[in-house]
Amino acid sequence: MRWLILTDGISPFEIGGMQKHSYNLTKQLLLNGETVTLFHCVTGSKKLPSSEEVFSALGCNESALNHLTVKAFRFPKLGGMPGHYIRESYLLSCLYFESIKESLSGFDVVFAQGFTGWKFIEEKKKLRSKSVPVINHFHGLEMFQKTYGWRSAIQKWMLQGVAKWNVSNADATISLGGKINDILLQLGIPNNRILTISSGVDENWFVQQPASKGSVPKILFVGRYERRKGLKELIRAYKLVLKNNKEVQLSIVGPIPNHLKDHQSGLEYFGEVKDELRMKRIMDEHHILIVPSISEGMPTVILEAMSRGLAIICTDVGANRVMVSEENGWLIDHVSISEISQRLQNVLDLDCIKLGKMGNTSLERVKDNWGWSNVGVRHIEIIGDFVKSLK
Repeated sequence: MRWLILTDGISPFEIGGMQKHSYNLTKQLLLNGETVTLFHCVTGSKKLPSSEEVFSALGCNESALNHLTVKAFRFPKLGGMPGHYIRESYLLSCLYFESIKESLSGFDVVFAQGFTGWKFIEEKKKLRSKSVPVINHFHGLEMFQKTYGWRSAIQKWMLQGVAKWNVSNADATISLGGKINDILLQLGIPNNRILTISSGVDENWFVQQPASKGSVPKILFVGRYERRKGLKELIRAYKLVLKNNKEVQLSIVGPIPNHLKDHQSGLEYFGEVKDELRMKRIMDEHHILIVPSISEGMPTVILEAMSRGLAIICTDVGANRVMVSEENGWLIDHVSISEISQRLQNVLDLDCIKLGKMGNTSLERVKDNWGWSNVGVRHIEIIGDFVKSLK
């Protein structure tokens, strides 16, 4: 098929789960012989990457790259007034549409990350005729999940209307599975317009066998200092467990401001880690990854940790239940100090042999289901079948 991929940036030029997804999807489409036109953007004053730089980052062979066309844009910046992100996202979609509208009929499908397909859907509705199908991907649809704080509540409220319009009017919407399907059904999206396709992890994360670890349980958190990540509750729960003289180590990876670090509890802070090899080494030192987020999609960090043979503790939000069960970890029903501390206690009640078995289950499960080579093929098959059904 001929794909038009609309993104809000791709790795390594922009950082984030959606950007990593765009990178891996584009690469897998090319490796499977698909023809791709990729639109991507950069934020701030970053230099626009050349096509050659994108080719180099993708690392595909020359034959595959002959089927790739790349166009780079700058993400619009309209200032800090309330609602600026929504207006900027719409403007980016307009920029994308204007640059391709004359040749849009030459594509079989438009795959739009987030709000990038907004203008395409709008123009398609005006035509009221069969044209290139638009399939959007809002990942976790976090604006329809729980939030804490008035600021987050206002942001969520502002995003809900435009997100609902996009998913309601696109030809189809990708769901990562789990509770994200429930959200789409509650929004009134018919089952036949929900395409359930999970995210994935690059196979270079896979280990043959998890690294050997010490006898003291080591738990790892990876993320930004952002309210929805649940770090505040995690630290308090950890300190509560320490009061009971339990031996357990908690490490935190992420750009945590120095004045917000809790130096009294014996936590280990690694800071922000961008180097992939270093991140792998850190994970290999730990038994468990904990993701106590209030809202999520399908966190790549969980798949990466499973690929290194870690057991997982995470909240039952987004598509987390697709990856985690009692065989390889624990699900948290609600983000609270008491529930997180109970899960930490569950870890301490196990011996290292049992923890090791859970880590092995994580590794086997991710290898069987979420390597990007398999995930890429599923995108081609499921979206290809959907496009054929419209003809």
